[in-house]
Amino acid sequence: MSNVVSIDKFVEDKDLRQKYMNRLEVLDKVGKIFTLPNTELMTTKMVAEWYEVSEDVIRQLYVRNKDELMENGAVSLSGEKLRDIKSLSGLKTRARSVTVFSKRALLNVGMLLRDSVVARRVRAALLDQQEELTDNQKTKGIDEEERLLLNIIRAKDDLEKALAIKEYDEYKNRHIKQLEEELEKQKPMVDAWGQFIASNGTYTFTEVAKMISTRANEMYGMNIKISAQALTNYLRLKGVLSKNKSHGKYTNHPNRGYEDYFNVTDVPVDKGNKSFHTTTTKVKPNGVQFIYELLKKENFQI
Repeated sequence: MSNVVSIDKFVEDKDLRQKYMNRLEVLDKVGKIFTLPNTELMTTKMVAEWYEVSEDVIRQLYVRNKDELMENGAVSLSGEKLRDIKSLSGLKTRARSVTVFSKRALLNVGMLLRDSVVARRVRAALLDQQEELTDNQKTKGIDEEERLLLNIIRAKDDLEKALAIKEYDEYKNRHIKQLEEELEKQKPMVDAWGQFIASNGTYTFTEVAKMISTRANEMYGMNIKISAQALTNYLRLKGVLSKNKSHGKYTNHPNRGYEDYFNVTDVPVDKGNKSFHTTTTKVKPNGVQFIYELLKKENFQI
């Protein structure tokens, strides 16, 4: 199978597209991606510019493949959801509906676009990660465990098979030991986090953003820094916090169903001749855990 035939096959074969749908890293190899501020989303215009085609081409592609693209993170926003994105990202538009694409959907577009040089580069980059095996290099691209299992299957006699099984068992034992050592390293962090979640007290959104950033960095080696503003914007977008305002500022009150994660207290304010009451919202430890799990599903990208 030649590279040219394989590249074209993406356009016709949905199963092939699905097989490669998680290879988002190839996008960065093809070109720099610019998304709407404070989001990981791109508009139709941004996608068209990235693939160096007209907006009409992307619109028509979306109409023809709407179900598949929606499965992979493309969505048409209108009404309140569109207002939320405009508020969060600063998007300027008078359109009543805007289609936005996730990075996964952007990759999906690259698999579907037939007449785009950039799209063909994307498909070629995907194939470069899964090059065909040759007679002299039969195990290239296969991970270590698969290689060792293949050695057992291909053994020509009992002695060769016994040696292959021994090598496979040694690999598994090394792998298990490495996992155990890694878990042992993480155990103090896990225990400390568990004790924190079981504790009392409340925390500001600034403190919560810092705690979650630190934990993500420790547990997953991620170099991220979440701000309090980005965090509260995200929680409002997810419907956890209210979008109501008081004296020109968001109240950050929890919506129904999320009250147990937060503590809202009344605060008297004196400003010259004006006296009024406002509220402050802080996060309980179980709320920190809830937010952490919510962000983990988004890979902490908000």
